[in-house]
Formats: sequence, C-alpha cells, structure tokens
Amino acid sequence: MSHPTLWPFTYFYPNGNSPAVCLTESLPAEEAAEVLLLGCGDPRSILYTLHVEPPTKRSSLNFTCCDIEPGVIARNVLLFSLIVDGHEDHYIWNIFYHAKLDSRSFSVLMSQIKKLLGYTIDLAAWEKSSYSKFLQFCSTYTLSQVHSYLEVYAQAEQYTEAKHRQMFSCFTRTFEARIDPDHVILDHAFAAALLEDWDYLPFERRGYRRQDDKSNILPFSELRGHPRWGSLRHSFLLNILVATAPLLSQDPAAVLYTEVKLSHGGAEKGLVKTLCIDAPTTGLLLGIAPFAAVAHFASKSKVETLLAPADSSYRDRIGWKAVCVATAVVSPSFPDAVGLADILFRIYIEMFPEEMGLMAGSARRRDRVHYNRGTFAALLGLVKSRLRIDWTKVMNRLFDLIEADRTLIVGSNYYQELCCQLHLQGVYSVDTLGPRREPVARPGVFRDWVNVPPVVCLVLVVPRQSIQVIEERSAKGTAGSPIFQCGIRGRSLRFHSIFSCIQIALGKVSARGSGQDREVSIIEDPEGWSGSSPLVVSVLVPAFNLVSDPELTQVSLSLHSTPETIPLMRVLGMWLELFTADISDKRSVYVTMNRPNCSSSPVGIASIPSAATRDHVPVTLRDGQISTLTGRWDLTQNDLGECGGSLKEAKIGHSQISLCAMELVINEAVKRKIVYPFPVDGLRAKLRIARKSGWIEMEVPVRPCVPSAPVDFCDTSFFARNRLPALWNLHRVNLASLPAVELGRNPDQRVSTLETHIMFALSDQECQLVRQKKCDARDLLVRVKETILQLFTNVVGANKARVFVFPTGNGQPDTIIYINGVRMDIAADTFILDVGVLPVTDKLLKGPLGSKVRAITERPEVGTASLDMTSTDEAEAWKHLFAAFTERCRTWSHREDTCRYASSGNIPVSVKGFEDPLCGCGEGHDLGAVSRDPQWKELAPRMTRGAISPLFFLGYLDTLDERLKELTSSACAACGKSNVNLRKCGRCKEVEYCSKECQTGHWKTHKKGCKA
Repeated sequence: MSHPTLWPFTYFYPNGNSPAVCLTESLPAEEAAEVLLLGCGDPRSILYTLHVEPPTKRSSLNFTCCDIEPGVIARNVLLFSLIVDGHEDHYIWNIFYHAKLDSRSFSVLMSQIKKLLGYTIDLAAWEKSSYSKFLQFCSTYTLSQVHSYLEVYAQAEQYTEAKHRQMFSCFTRTFEARIDPDHVILDHAFAAALLEDWDYLPFERRGYRRQDDKSNILPFSELRGHPRWGSLRHSFLLNILVATAPLLSQDPAAVLYTEVKLSHGGAEKGLVKTLCIDAPTTGLLLGIAPFAAVAHFASKSKVETLLAPADSSYRDRIGWKAVCVATAVVSPSFPDAVGLADILFRIYIEMFPEEMGLMAGSARRRDRVHYNRGTFAALLGLVKSRLRIDWTKVMNRLFDLIEADRTLIVGSNYYQELCCQLHLQGVYSVDTLGPRREPVARPGVFRDWVNVPPVVCLVLVVPRQSIQVIEERSAKGTAGSPIFQCGIRGRSLRFHSIFSCIQIALGKVSARGSGQDREVSIIEDPEGWSGSSPLVVSVLVPAFNLVSDPELTQVSLSLHSTPETIPLMRVLGMWLELFTADISDKRSVYVTMNRPNCSSSPVGIASIPSAATRDHVPVTLRDGQISTLTGRWDLTQNDLGECGGSLKEAKIGHSQISLCAMELVINEAVKRKIVYPFPVDGLRAKLRIARKSGWIEMEVPVRPCVPSAPVDFCDTSFFARNRLPALWNLHRVNLASLPAVELGRNPDQRVSTLETHIMFALSDQECQLVRQKKCDARDLLVRVKETILQLFTNVVGANKARVFVFPTGNGQPDTIIYINGVRMDIAADTFILDVGVLPVTDKLLKGPLGSKVRAITERPEVGTASLDMTSTDEAEAWKHLFAAFTERCRTWSHREDTCRYASSGNIPVSVKGFEDPLCGCGEGHDLGAVSRDPQWKELAPRMTRGAISPLFFLGYLDTLDERLKELTSSACAACGKSNVNLRKCGRCKEVEYCSKECQTGHWKTHKKGCKA
C-alpha cells in the first residue's frame, strides 16, 4: 500500500474510539475463521467476538493483528497474558485503561512484565511459553519491538518522585492542545488523580518509535479482513481496497470491512466522494463492491446519521464482497478504451484535490492527503489485471489527458514520479523508461557507470538540525501531520520534479563500491527519534531526471503544501524545503542501483498481464458511467440438437437466478447460466438472437446503487455456497448473548422509543411514500419496513401480541411466528425480535396438527394479530426473509443428506403459498421461550428460530434531513402535523394536538402515560 510519508508523532490510539463489533458476523457458524485486522488497535472487537460466538464449534478461529505502532501490539500481548493467567478483572481493567494505578494493580503489572520479558527475548523462548499455544508472532522484528516496549514499561518500577512529577506535568500539558478553553469536562474518573498513593504508569507512547522502513508481509491466500477505524482514517479507503481486494477470497462468505468517514447521502455522493468513483465502477475495476449498497438496505442502525448535521460527515462500517462469486469467474471487457481512460482520468483528478488550489474543494480535503502517484499506479495495476482491453490504447489516451490537464496546479511536478511508479509496478512504461529508450547520458553522477538502468535509487542524508523546526512544533503539539517529499530541481528552475513515494529511517549511512556497483547501508539508531542521528531518505527516480542539468541539479527534502504548513513558509520558504544539497555532494547524496540494505534491483519487474484468457463480458458506457453488461451464448451443435436442430422456431426466455447471474431457457428444456462481473437488474434485460448463426446475447443494466432503484429480495438475501446458504447482507447474531428487553413496564415509552427507532429506518423519500400511501410495486422494501414496524409496535404496545399470522397474497394464512421476546443488538445499535417461525403448509394443515393451526389462524385469541399484507410480491419477499432471518441466528448445522436447500438447489426452497421455504434442519432446535409454552408443545417441534430486525436505509445513499426537521419541531401527537396552531393536553401539559378530534382519537393511547 502506497501512502504519503507522515510525521510519525501524531497518531497513537492505545484505546479504541469506536464500538466493538463481531468480527465473524458474516461467516457461517461452524466455518473456520481467518480474520486479518489492519490497524488493529486494542483487542475490544476480538474479545467481543469471543463473547458472542454461537455454541456451534468452529474448526478454527484465527486473528492476525497488524499495526504500525509497536506499543499497540505490546499492550495487547500484555492484556491477553493477564486474561489467560486468570488475574482479577478489576486489576486487568485498571492496567489497560487507567493512566494512574493503585499499588496493587501496579504490582500485578510489574510482575507480569517481568514474566513476559523472559519469554520475549527471542522466538525460541516464546515458543517454550504457555502463551505460544494461542498467541504467535509473525516475525522476529515484531517480537523484538514488543520486548523493547516491555523494557520501557519495566523501568517505571525505578522511577523517582521527581520523575513522576515530570511525567505527570508532561501528561497534563497535552490537555492544553486538546481541550477547548471554553469547555469544562466533568468526569468522576479524574478524581483518582487526586489520590497521593497512586503510581503514574507511562503506559502510553514513549521512548521507542517505529522505523518507517520496516514492514511485515503476511502470506494470506484469502482474506476476511477488518481494517479498523484508526487505520482507515489515516490511510483512506482507496488505499485499503487496492491493497486488499486481491486477497479477498471469491467465497461469498468472505468479507472485507472498512470503517470510514462519509458525507451524508443523496445521489450516492457520500460513497462516491470517498471512493473517487461510484460503486458499480468500483466493482468492475476492483472486483469488490459494498454489499449493503447493492442490496439498498443494511441490518445495522447508524445513530450518527440521525445526530450529525446534514453538511457534516459521519462514521460508517462498510462491508465489501467479491462481486462475482460464481463458479465461473468472468472478467469485464471494455471495447471503449477511450471511455475507460476518461474514467481513470476522473479518478486521478479526484485523488488529489489538495493540488487544485485554494479555490477548489474545502480546506479540510486539502489538509488530508492520503494518496500519491504510487497509489494511482497500484490502482491501474489492479484494473489492468482484471480487464480485457487494449491497454496501450487506454494508457496513451490517459497520458494525453494528464499532460494536457491544468486542474492540478502542481500535477506536472509529479509527472516523473507517475511515470516511474507505473514502470516499477509493471503497469506501463513511457518511451524514456521502456525497452526502446535512448541510453542515459553519463555525465555527473553516472560518470563511472557502465550501464545506467531506467530507474535508480537516490539517497539523501538530512542532518537532524534541519528538521528541528518540525520537532519543536511537535513538542508543542502544533506540528499536525506534515508530509515529507523529495524534490529534484535545477537551480534555474528549468525543471522541478517532486517525489512522494519515499522511505525514511534514522541512522548512519555507510557506502562501499563505486559506480553502478555502489551499495548503501543504513545502521539504524536504536534510540530512533529520541536519538540524534540524521534522517536518511531514499526514493526511486528515473535516471534521466538526474542528468537534465548535471552540474546544477539540487536534491531536497521538503513538506507537502497544505493549509497547516502555511505558517512554515515564513521559515522554510515557498517550497517548504527542510534541507537542500547539490547532486554532487558526496556526503549528503548517494545514487545507487538499489535501495539501502537491499541487494536486488527494483527494475525489470514483469509487466502485469491483462485478463485476456478468462471468459469476458463486454461493458457499455453511457455518459461516462457503467451502463450495461452483455453476456453471450454461442450454441454448440449439441445445444442446437437439444433445441430441435436450430433456433428458428425456438421459444427463448430468461430469468435472474442470483445477483450476478441470469439464466437463458430454450423451449423450457435447454438452459444456460450467464454470469456477470457485477450485480445486474434482470428485470430490464434485453435479448439479441441470431437464429441462423446460433448465438444469443443478453444485455443487462448493472444494478444501480441509488435509493430509487427497486429491491428484489430474491437476489439480496443469499448466495448459494456448496448448495447451502451464505448470507449476503444480514449480519449473524447469537440470540443467547443479546440482552433481553424488559416488556413489563412503561408500554407507552417503549412504543415511542421503538417507533422512533424503526421509523428512522425509513429515509426521507421512503417516509414520503408511506405518508402519501403511494407505495407501488417498485416500493417493496418500504412495504416490508412497514410490516416490520407493525410487528414491533404490536409486540411492545398495549395489546402485547405474541403471535402473528403472515398471509399469502390473497389473504390466506401462510406463516405463523411466535414472539419469544425483544432483544438488544448492541453492536448493531438496533433491536431484534426473537421468534419461532412456523410455515403453514398444505401438509401441515392436512395432518394431525391441522386443527391446532386453524385454531390460531381462524379463531385468534388475545395476543394474536394478523398482519395487513395484500400483495403477492411482499408475501414472496417474506419467504426469502424468513429463510435469511432463521439462517442468521442458527445454532445448529445443516445436514447435507436431508437439507432441503441442498436437495432442491433453491434458497428458499419455495416462495409459493402453503409451501415451506425453510430447509428443515433447524426444526425444533434451540427454540427459546416457545419450547416452554405448554400451548405450543405440539407445534414447537415444527418451528425454526429466527431473528427479525429492522432494515435501515444507507446514510451515504439517501437523506434524513426532512425527518430531522420534524423531530426538532413541534407536531400533533396524533396526526403528525407541524407548523400549525397546537394546544397542549390540559392534564399533563406536555403532549400537543392540532384539533379536538385528534386529541379525542389519541386519548386511548395517551391516557396510560398522561400524568397531572
């Protein structure tokens, strides 16, 4: 992953600032879990995952934690060891979260650190410890860094009183930079600071800093990843997706979760602004897509979308899956190379808003630089590997656009770096770097070279005093996050090239050899930033860039220009140069074939091949957007034979069988599955049939990720996986681990709370449809949301319904659910109905239990309610949802020999009335309260447990502005009218009505909570 090199003293998060989540929520309950955490932070989500894991045993559960800050890893190792050793919870809590420790907690900590110090000497010692059975290190370097931090922690035992005062003073000074002087913080936790017998523990970042040229490569063949909020906020989304998309398995259960800040929605602007491209384009270019956006709903609430102003941003956790998880992997084919180049150019411009000048974009966007030309080159490399296209034609057009661009004011200064990175990553080589390049002249630094490669390494040694201005500002907390970059320019400014793909280290440089055989080594300073060693910068540059003006060329280390660096211009000058040296300065500048401490050459990387050998699907562009995908079936002689010899009289039909697949049917006998590289809208498919030539093309629009698009639950609930279900868009839950909601008190308050929560599952647009009663066939999702609201309000309302009857499209009873209770899904910020599901089938009605079923449906008792559902499409949608709601909470395993999903090949088994949609494997298993109800003793063995939750709109696709205005303004408690003359209830003086009729009609509901 390529990211600008930041000043490394800003970001350290010992404790997380986002809620814990279940890291295995997308995986089937018994499947092995391989979880990769990038920017892992503290282990709160690992611990929460272990807490909510269902009782079915996974074959393995493996977490790999990566973080650039060794202090984070060291703290986590310490925490896990304390837990496994069985120390009391309050000591563990104090050690991990408190800045000051009581004497007993401090004693436990010191004892544990001494124990770990002996085990972290080397990998052999660690393997002998009991901790190695569950906790392993991926490299010697990581283990050594953890050991170094433990040594620092151990020094706290020797601190004098003066040292304690010094550290506490340093600790409190940070408040000045972090706390607004106009704000007062009241927190009883700070009372502990007043106690005299507490020891201050330097259990934060101190002493040891990371070295930026160190990295660990993890050989993952597949990924179920969870980049956490800390890493995404400082790496940004496109970096993560480009780096991890190739690791993601094509398995439909595999998922990549990212946490990012997004703008509020409307026309997809939130996600587009963050990605630099829309979701369908992301899916086709990168091979992954945000699955909630494809389905148009989420099973998790986002409270931030309700509280944050419309012009602000909010935090969201987005799940990504491979867009094509079919057996036959297909690649997009772009016949329009120019159109693709135009899309890539738009991405290029959007990646660098800070280069557009002060008038373009917000200051906030200009201040947050997350991408460099290496990022763009990596993106192009991934695109090239996935697409079938004339790549040379694409790149020629792209370079024409970049060279002519005047939008990015300093874009031309980064041109050489762009060419260099494209060449190094095997994406494309311009003439000056390609195999037919002119030999590089050999004056100046290349005078002793026999052969000059197209790319060389430039090493710049920067004296420590040159970066003192940044260190001083860092000590005061005013440095921010300045970005280092390297410049090459002539003294006369005939040229000025800037390179941001640099590597830095602190230490001494030693060189040996001469000419092209010269090698540079860095002896790192163990004190890191706490020492006084110079800063060593290395960067790969085109060789010809060093001979344009060989005698007058200068090399510099500078800062990227952002709003926060403007005050430094008075000190550093317009170019923000920290240090400058002539190219001929042999003490400060080295030019070598390879990077320091490396013996292999970076050049000669094999070119990334285009996806020319896979099955391909042509892509049609319209107005610069992905419009349609075209699949083709060339019939063989055998196919034609089964069709009667030709297509002349054949009857040809089609249907959508999954998100990314259509099925062609000839004469209702011969079938062919057509797989697409992105979810499609099968309702608008068009056929082109060559009856004489014997081929059929099916052009299908891509599934739009916009709020107005229709939702079909048949293709957003499941993917078949070895003929068994894999959830597409619902997260799994363990009902036993979710706290139950007490239903016995304050029914009015419960109804109000739940109604508000579930009504905010509707966006402005959806709410308008509900109020105007204009929900038509296109608004299936809105009607399903209304039915879920009916369920919840009847359960917690005055009638306290426990049994509900779902009808077929013509009003006949089709499914019965029994409410075990209401539970809180804390990680998802929502409520869940714990239910038992009983499909009403013809077989059940005709059997010995038929009379009991008819008694429920035909002669309902108190506590039984029938739902208002009059459309066939919603009845069929609930068949899909019942299959999904029962799958998401199962504690049982599918039996492949008897599972009806496996035998029928359909999930659900059927959507027809009076037929069972479920597989039967979960009948009678772990049903909850219904299994203890004597009136349901005979029916319970035919039921399956399910978890019904609201379906929420997506904040980055749709808006909630109008609803928030209503929430903050007075309105009639009965009809909801606002901006009218309202009168308060004469008894409680709180609830308001617009008319006497509204007050009278609402009195039955209001009187229970009305108090004088």
